[in-house]
Amino acid sequence: MTPAVAQSTDGNGAQAAEEPLTAEKIIDVARERLRPIGVRRPCKLPETPNEIVVCARDPDAMRVESPTDEAIRKGEAPRGGVPQAPNVDGPGIFQGKGMKIGKDPEPPLIVDLTNEPQPLDEETARHVYRVEDGPPREAPVPQVEASPVP
Repeated sequence: MTPAVAQSTDGNGAQAAEEPLTAEKIIDVARERLRPIGVRRPCKLPETPNEIVVCARDPDAMRVESPTDEAIRKGEAPRGGVPQAPNVDGPGIFQGKGMKIGKDPEPPLIVDLTNEPQPLDEETARHVYRVEDGPPREAPVPQVEASPVP
């Protein structure tokens, strides 16, 4: 129970006569009482605009003891005389070689289509042929006879 809530109630938990019981006060009391044991209380908000509230976590709460720290605690010299970082993997966690899934795929070919040549016109296309086939034969041009107009 926060000091403010404790001061607003008498010894039996009944609300003092000068302050009416509000839903907000009941919620504050419930939050304080129903908070799990390991959960920290949130930082207080500043009461005035010029007030600075300093709220920080304990830096030693998440500290992992390194082999060097362990040797110092036992009064021994560190292994090899060189300080070592802690093993954050912990016991029971796989510490072998990593997995190999295969090699990388080949990169795709990049074709620049902006430099493609323009298509040939009909006259130039007639002169293009494969060497094995020889030059193209001239196709006979059909003669169209003019029909008399009636």
